Amino acid sequence: MRIIKFRAWDNHKGAWCKDGEILLTLDGDWRSNFGEHEDGIELQQFTGLLDKNEKEIYEGDILSGRNKNDSVIVIFEKGCFQMNNGFELKHGIPHRKVIGNIYENPELLK
Repeated sequence: MRIIKFRAWDNHKGAWCKDGEILLTLDGDWRSNFGEHEDGIELQQFTGLLDKNEKEIYEGDILSGRNKNDSVIVIFEKGCFQMNNGFELKHGIPHRKVIGNIYENPELLK
């Protein structure tokens, strides 16, 4: 069975939302303590995969590559989790690890 988890980034606070601040409903909708579909809240889903250090991989995470210029962003596109280099994110990515995310570490994208 696949584990379905989310995390939420609050652009106004510049921080991750704490447990209990976001409520996901069974019909696929969500609400926050700030109002329904509050602008500035970014939901990111857990891919179900772990990096080489057993850290959970979410959408928006930045994964290391074999060299500094080989870092990629995890995205959800065309019905699956992918890396922004066009490759599908699959089990067996032993050389990749989470080195940050697009919100807290934008400097890693340069």
